[in-house]
Amino acid sequence: GADADLVVVDLARRAKITKEILHTVTPWSIYEGWDVTGWPVMTVVRGNVVMEWPEGEPRAKVTEACTGQYIRRRLARQA
Repeated sequence: GADADLVVVDLARRAKITKEILHTVTPWSIYEGWDVTGWPVMTVVRGNVVMEWPEGEPRAKVTEACTGQYIRRRLARQA
């Protein structure tokens, strides 16, 4: 079978977006200060849980190193 990547979203979880809760190299976000409903609580990549955010924790826990790869885009006639 093929690998599957997925994100589990808690549609009832409320969060205030701050730079402290985002896992990014950018020190700011255009969404900072927004109050949102619905938040990712788990990410699974190739069957491995790579991020989980338990209820009540101030920040998500990244459980594995990133394994993404750049995939070069091809034109339709090259496919």
